[in-house]
Amino acid sequence: MFNQVYAIAVKEIKVALRDHGLLPLLLLMPAMFMLILSMGGGAAAPRRMEIAAVNEDQGEVAARIVQRIRQDTAFSLRDAANGAPMSRLAAEEQLKNRESGPLLVVEFPADFSQRLSSQTPASIAFAEAPTDGAAAIHAGEERVKMLAASEVSSWQSLRVGQNALDTLAAQAAAAGQKDFANVNQEFARAIAQEGNATPPALVFQQVSADQGNGSKTPGRAEHNVPAYTIFGIFFIVQVIATSLLREREGGTFQRLHTAPVARAVLLLGKLLPFYLINTVQAAILLGLGHLFFHVSLGTSLSALLLMTLGTVAAANALGLFVAAIAKTQEQMVPMAAVILLGMAAGGGLFVSVARMPHFLQALAWTNPDAMALRGFEAIVLHGSGVSAILPYAAILFAYALFTYGIGVWKFRMD
Repeated sequence: MFNQVYAIAVKEIKVALRDHGLLPLLLLMPAMFMLILSMGGGAAAPRRMEIAAVNEDQGEVAARIVQRIRQDTAFSLRDAANGAPMSRLAAEEQLKNRESGPLLVVEFPADFSQRLSSQTPASIAFAEAPTDGAAAIHAGEERVKMLAASEVSSWQSLRVGQNALDTLAAQAAAAGQKDFANVNQEFARAIAQEGNATPPALVFQQVSADQGNGSKTPGRAEHNVPAYTIFGIFFIVQVIATSLLREREGGTFQRLHTAPVARAVLLLGKLLPFYLINTVQAAILLGLGHLFFHVSLGTSLSALLLMTLGTVAAANALGLFVAAIAKTQEQMVPMAAVILLGMAAGGGLFVSVARMPHFLQALAWTNPDAMALRGFEAIVLHGSGVSAILPYAAILFAYALFTYGIGVWKFRMD
C-alpha cells in the first residue's frame, strides 16, 4: 500500500509543481490579512483615545504623569472604577470585555517614585485591548511615553534645584552667615554638583492582560499571526475540492478505479501533495509573523510541528469531504466559502471566542479552527510543550480521521 500511495503522490507533486502560481496564491491572502491587520489594526479610532491609568504608586511622580495625561486633549482618562481608584483587576476586566475601539492601560508600580528618587530605573507597563485600533494604540503609547519622559525630566530639574538650595542653605548655616557675597556662584556650583548625578531611567514594558484564569489575552500580532495562518491553511480546502472534482468530471477517477488500488489509498495519494504544500505554507506564514512582528514561536519545535501537522491534516480531510458532498464545481465554491467562513468566525479567528455567547463558546470544542487557535496560542503566549497542546492536536487528528473516512465513503469515482 505504501508503494501505491508513494507513486500516486509523486505523480501529483509533479503536477502541482507545474502550477507555479499555486503556493504564491495560497500565501498571498493570509499573509495580506496578517500583515495589514497586525500593522493597521481594526476600525478607525475615536478622536480621544481611552486610557485606563492604574496608579499603585503613592509618590509624586506618577501622580504628575497621570495629571499630565488627564490634561492632554488626545486622551480620555479613566483612573477610577466603581467609585474606587482603578485597580489592575478592574483594568484587566475592562480589556477582557472590550467590545470596540482601542483601550490602553497604563500601570505605575508601587515603587515607581521611590525608584526614581533613588536614581534607579523605574518601569511603566502598557496593556491593550487585543486586535482593536492597532495604529491608535501605538500612537497613544508613544505619546504617553513622551509625556512621562517630559514630566520625569521636569521633576528631576526641580529636584536638582531644590537639593542645590538645601545645600546652599546648609553651607550658609555652617558658616554662620545669613547670605553669601557671591551667592550666584555658590548656587551654580551646587547645581552642577547635583546635576552630575545620573538621571533616573524610565523602562517601558508591554504586558499581556490576565484573564483571571492564569491565561493571557493575546496582543494583536499574537492573535493575528496564528489566526490567519490557520485561515490560510484551511483555504486549501477549496483548492483540493476543485482538483478532485475536476479529475472526477474529466474521467480520471473512473479510469483509475479499474486499477487494483483501494479507494482510500488512491485518495490518500491524491491528498499527500497538498499536505506537503500546506505544511510549507504554514511554516512560511509563521516565519513571517516571527520576522515582522516578533511573535514567539515557543520553545518546543516538536509542539509547533505537531500543531501544524494536526491542523493541516484537518484541512486536507475537509477538502476531501467537501469534494465528496458537492455534486459539481459550481456547487462546491459557495459551499466551501460558507463552511470556511463559518468555521473561522465560530473558531475565534476574527473575533475572540471569549466575547461570544456561552453556547457558541461550548460549540467551539467541535470546531477545528478553535482547537488549532488554542493550541497555537498556548505555544505563542506560554511556550507550551507537547504535553500541553496534545489535547488540541489529538482533536484535530481525530477530526481529520473522521472527516477523511466520510469523504472516502461518500466520494463518487464517476
